Amino acid sequence: SALKSLGPCEIWGRDQLGISEDDPWGWDLSTLRRLNTHSIPKLTHFYAGTFSRTIEHLKQRGSKVVYTAAAHNIEASRKAHTDLGLLFDYPHLTDPELWKRYVGGYLAADVIICPSRHSESCMRSYGCKNIVVIPHGCDLPEKTTSLPSRFIVGNLGAIGPDKGLIYLLQAWKKLNYKDATLVFAGRDSTSSFMQSLVAQYGGGSIELRGWVENVSDFYNSISLYVQSSVSEGFGIEVLEALSYGRPVVCSTGAVAADIVDGGGLLFNPCDVGHLANQIDFFKTSPVT
Repeated sequence: SALKSLGPCEIWGRDQLGISEDDPWGWDLSTLRRLNTHSIPKLTHFYAGTFSRTIEHLKQRGSKVVYTAAAHNIEASRKAHTDLGLLFDYPHLTDPELWKRYVGGYLAADVIICPSRHSESCMRSYGCKNIVVIPHGCDLPEKTTSLPSRFIVGNLGAIGPDKGLIYLLQAWKKLNYKDATLVFAGRDSTSSFMQSLVAQYGGGSIELRGWVENVSDFYNSISLYVQSSVSEGFGIEVLEALSYGRPVVCSTGAVAADIVDGGGLLFNPCDVGHLANQIDFFKTSPVT
């Protein structure tokens, strides 16, 4: 919408570029090929991804480039993988030459937009200078309901090593509530990986809900939302939960922690005891 307000605008996504594989370099090469048959735009905006060669091509031809980057702590993410015995298999983040190519697009951009101060700090550590912080927004709900009579803690989104789910599971086991349920929802929440995490680290009442067609149903069904990420580019679910009037407990590793303010409590990443205490606060002092 912002770009369209400035004049004629084209939007290129996976379908327009013919991307079929999640290749960090495929987007760059496909965009570059498509540009070879188009006139060079005066202004180009990229959302994340790897576009270093495309941006070099555009800059050489006079285009202004804006790049949105929800950067997070790479080392924290690496440690989260290691703690689970998983390979941190992201060559563009681990190989020095590929890293140089990866970060080159950000360094060449005229302006970097970050959703938080944490992301801004990460991008400055890479050498980026002209950075503007604009927090993400979300659609406001059409309908909200009162909190359920049973204490239900929810987590929605991708299931990955740096989401800190083992710490949430350990905290839940430590709390050992008899009258509460922890709900995981999202595409991979019923995956074999998630089931193995629950079997190894979980305890108490836990529900793996799977894909939800309407997020409104999910947020209206919970008492508290927890974002347990070790490292997270933003965590839009935190903002969505707040929009439904749900309190949140958010790791400071998730850059959405910037916008929690009086709507919830923060905790230190990977700190099971701290997380358990923050959850218990809302169990024993329910929001009305």
